[in-house]
Amino acid sequence: MKIIRAIDSFFASFEQRLAWVETGVLGWWLWQFIWLGFMMVDLWRVRDVDALFEFYESMNRYSAGLFPRIAFAAMNAKKIASAFTPGELFLLVLSLGLVVALRKKAGYFLAGLVAGLLGWIAGWMVVGLQCVTITAVLKTLSILSTGGILFCAGFVILGLFQLVILINTIGNMTNKNENCS
Repeated sequence: MKIIRAIDSFFASFEQRLAWVETGVLGWWLWQFIWLGFMMVDLWRVRDVDALFEFYESMNRYSAGLFPRIAFAAMNAKKIASAFTPGELFLLVLSLGLVVALRKKAGYFLAGLVAGLLGWIAGWMVVGLQCVTITAVLKTLSILSTGGILFCAGFVILGLFQLVILINTIGNMTNKNENCS
């Protein structure tokens, strides 16, 4: 019974449950950006046509991340919606809801990084589609991947900082509940 009460103390109030949901959603986003960061580092290493084809063939190793699956679907002329699982759609909607409902500066900033990254990638993909030489395509991919690495690194650093704050908040709430009982 003590174990059940100890577990229950982590979810005793609405604020604690909300902090746990925030932690889970932030953890999912960190997971996505870590996979995207790995993909961007591999894309940054592409310097010639052979390396580009090797990168394309190795895209399956990034299938754990949502952004790489979206990119792979776009490259194969599939519907981008086919890259989403129902759970990921739920987490995307929940993320948007949390950003709007909580009105935290950190949430707005992290959402801005996501939007900035998507804009960066889309913009450079448009530029890449207008390139007429393979050298221009490779240079465009280099610029795209460099910016992508910076966006991913910024999100991961700020996200980990926010995760530590959330875990500290949950711990402080748990200590208050134990002192009150």
